[in-house]
Amino acid sequence: MILDFLKRNWKYYLIGVLALITIDLAQLYVPRLVGKIVDKVEFFTNPPPSSLYIVFSNDALMSFVKSFSAWIIGLALAVFLGRFVWRMMIIGSARHFEKQAMRTLFDKLLELDPIFYGKMNRGELMSRFTNDLRAVWRMLSAGVVISTDAAFMSVMSIVMMGTFVNWKLTSFVIIPMLSISVVVIFFGKVIHRTFAQVQESFSKLSGFTEESISAVRIIKSFSVIDEFEDMFEERAWKNLEARMKLVLVSGIFWPMVRVIGSISAFLSLLLGGKMAILGEITIGGFIAFNSYLGMLVWPMTAFGWVVNIIQQGRASLKRVYQVLESEPSVKENPDSASLEKLRYIEINDLDYRYPDDKRFVLRKINMNINEGNFIGIVGTVGSGKSTLAKAILKFLPVERERIFVNGMDINDVNGKSLRGRIAYVPQEGFLFSDTIYRNVTLGEDIPEEKVRDALKTAGVLDEIEKLPDGIYTKVGERGITLSGGQRQRVMIARALVRDVDLYLFDDCLSAVDPETEEEIIRSLRSKMIGKTLVVITHRLKVLQDADWIYVLDGGNIIEEGTHEELMKRGGLYKEMFLHQTVGDAV
Repeated sequence: MILDFLKRNWKYYLIGVLALITIDLAQLYVPRLVGKIVDKVEFFTNPPPSSLYIVFSNDALMSFVKSFSAWIIGLALAVFLGRFVWRMMIIGSARHFEKQAMRTLFDKLLELDPIFYGKMNRGELMSRFTNDLRAVWRMLSAGVVISTDAAFMSVMSIVMMGTFVNWKLTSFVIIPMLSISVVVIFFGKVIHRTFAQVQESFSKLSGFTEESISAVRIIKSFSVIDEFEDMFEERAWKNLEARMKLVLVSGIFWPMVRVIGSISAFLSLLLGGKMAILGEITIGGFIAFNSYLGMLVWPMTAFGWVVNIIQQGRASLKRVYQVLESEPSVKENPDSASLEKLRYIEINDLDYRYPDDKRFVLRKINMNINEGNFIGIVGTVGSGKSTLAKAILKFLPVERERIFVNGMDINDVNGKSLRGRIAYVPQEGFLFSDTIYRNVTLGEDIPEEKVRDALKTAGVLDEIEKLPDGIYTKVGERGITLSGGQRQRVMIARALVRDVDLYLFDDCLSAVDPETEEEIIRSLRSKMIGKTLVVITHRLKVLQDADWIYVLDGGNIIEEGTHEELMKRGGLYKEMFLHQTVGDAV
């Protein structure tokens, strides 16, 4: 990802680096100018014994000072312009990378399937978008600037010190500076490892916080606030401990680098001062030397800083790549076929178990879903009904020759194309913190009248019209301002507003009363003549008019047939139906 970005944007980085080097050259020349001014002032304040020369020399001195002062002001303006250029080129380009990386990461998250999200919670994923990408941005912005600046300034400062002042003095002074590289190599590894621990602990803290906020009503209703505060405190302390380790490492690292710089400054004063007194170097040269030494201390210190930034960036980039390198469990065939119309689905001896689970969720499933049919799927809790729905949607990897779509193996059918012909309403539906209209359309350009018609068919339009802004009422996070039944019916309208071939409802009316559910199903059947309807439900009364019903228990289809046929057989279906009928009567 980074290499591809740099290949496309290397010109901007090159312009920025050249602007940065130009600034450094301007800054490096300032001590030289100051040294010359000091030496000239020293020369003119001790002139030969001639009054005429003194008068001429005073005029020349003022002209010289004005000229060099103008040069210094010009260099300052050049530095101002150069800083603007490198900030726009380098930091601006890094911001473009941040935006591109967010888009790439977001696209990847949309590509991954439910199995991936079962292993990584939302808080951990959000930390990739925030902390980790910010650390990578610092590496590509401040890391590039500081490393370029430090490398060029350190080399050129040494050259200027030796060329314009004295190589012997320069050699003595830079010896302590060389030990900084040893310090940097050692602490760089420690910082990389420690920062990775910080990011990991922060991900866990973020994940727990996000889940707790989402479940705040459950936490309050069960009066477990104290317990959740303790769990939060435990994770917060672990994050603090990881951060304090990083603070400890930095607390040793930075002072050590500065102490080394101070040793060089001490040698400069001790040896350089002596050489100035003995006349081996001029006063101006001594002043310029210390100015260059001050410039050298910054790059040497900056090496420590840039190592810190780069190691943090590398640790964060590794975490980002953990997501980007994740592969969907369902592999798409490059030559997969697209569907123009979904006519029928055939399932033959389907077995399925989730990764890292030895238990089969589905065993020897045989099923036919034909065009225009009303199919019911019922069963005991945990019998595999929702897993079967996900397999039909190609959310789960299945063996070849187990599921066929229009006679083609599902593995040879494009998943996006397949799901484009199916409107799926899951058991654990979701509403965005937006208007009801946008929750139904999901950003698509769908006429308002069509949305109202879908809401009416779902049996919720009259209730929504009573809200302050009707279908343009904002529902809050996860639709919190609506009741459970209203949320479910809005999600059904989201499916109905789309012209597809198969409507798959996975127990999505559990929050409404049985009579309302029956009424909605009847309305759906009358509105969707010629469309295929698959209803997974635990309320069997709504399936009395179904063309075919499958009964699951323990991952197996133990019964199938029409309502009348299943009632005559006296199996599990009849037992469940009678139990519900008696319960409703009571």
